[in-house]
Amino acid sequence: MKKYIPLLIVIILGVGYVALRYHKLSEHYMSVLKLAKQSIEAGDDTAALMYIEYVEDSGFIRDEVQKLRTELDRKHEELQRISSEIEPYVEDGLYEDALALIDKRDNIDDSLRRNLRAIVYRQWGWIVFSANPEGSFDLYAARPDASLVFRLTNSVLEEMGHDVSADGKKIAYARLESKESMKRVIAYLDLETGHEQILPFTGHTNLDPAFSPDSGTLAFATSVASFSYINLYDFAKRETVRVARGSAANQPDFSPDGKRIIFEGIPVDSNVTRLQIVSVKTDGTDLKLLTDVNRGHARDPSYSYEEGRLVFRYNDDIYVLREGEEPTLVSDPAITERQPCFSQDGRYLAYIADVNGRAIIVRHDLKTGKRFFLPSMGRACQWPVWVRELSLPPGAEEVQPAD
Repeated sequence: MKKYIPLLIVIILGVGYVALRYHKLSEHYMSVLKLAKQSIEAGDDTAALMYIEYVEDSGFIRDEVQKLRTELDRKHEELQRISSEIEPYVEDGLYEDALALIDKRDNIDDSLRRNLRAIVYRQWGWIVFSANPEGSFDLYAARPDASLVFRLTNSVLEEMGHDVSADGKKIAYARLESKESMKRVIAYLDLETGHEQILPFTGHTNLDPAFSPDSGTLAFATSVASFSYINLYDFAKRETVRVARGSAANQPDFSPDGKRIIFEGIPVDSNVTRLQIVSVKTDGTDLKLLTDVNRGHARDPSYSYEEGRLVFRYNDDIYVLREGEEPTLVSDPAITERQPCFSQDGRYLAYIADVNGRAIIVRHDLKTGKRFFLPSMGRACQWPVWVRELSLPPGAEEVQPAD
């Protein structure tokens, strides 16, 4: 019998090791399932499915895996069913009605509600703007109903006059070169990594960057001595060319096909004495005025995502213009308004209005005429840019409006 004792010890130790190993693996896979459950609760179904499939492949804790799989499948069925109900509202641009339909349901959990709201916001997007609630202009992003507001930058370098790339992953803006300098440079921020670089432009003041539709080119304005220029910077070639100049030239924007630039300015060698909306091909040819100098200063042009349609202001009022037709007044003549832009679907405008001594963003439904005033972000707010997609940078801080 004694000769079997070493073998028995080996067997017992082996069984103990296997049991311990099985216990440790079970604990590991249970912790992964816990992550899957947390992902479901947070509304991140993609991550939840990845965790579930990982545990399924192991063959461990099958009953627990099946419970979570069933829960995720049920949630997807419910999401699909309710999505089909809100889809007509989203397609018609009735985003507030779609959100109200979601919010009035009291029989769905918070994660499903978040997923449904995300479907609406994927179409409605973000409004990116600059504001100075704490003394220095930083960039912010707000949902069009102001349900969420995030600070994107946080410095004392006065970020403003910005644009966002079509994929929502890059943002370009003008800022001070340093705290000690009044010179403005163009900064280029990778929103996914938070890495900022200064683009290699010359000139005392560089302003108003605007991405081309394919994000391969950046238009911007430069002031040198007594002239202003509209320039194009090719990211791939790292080359800058000038396409227009005048005693004033600011706020360029690309046409939807990327073949033309509009800007506010007084072109060189023209008889124009007031700022007008000017159009030019990206090779610098075929410069023409789009507005009537006799009606006053025309400023703040911005193209629609629909070809041939733009928005701008005459003096302190907002007009929509389809090229070749008369412009249409769309704003309230009793209020000073400026810096308009279109939503991606062309149904809405966002612009700045001066109300009770504060500059506030207005969301304007062009079909119904209904206006929604976003909560104030301090006394000054500038340059709303409406984008469908936006990557929030690392450390983006959710903030509350000033009032």
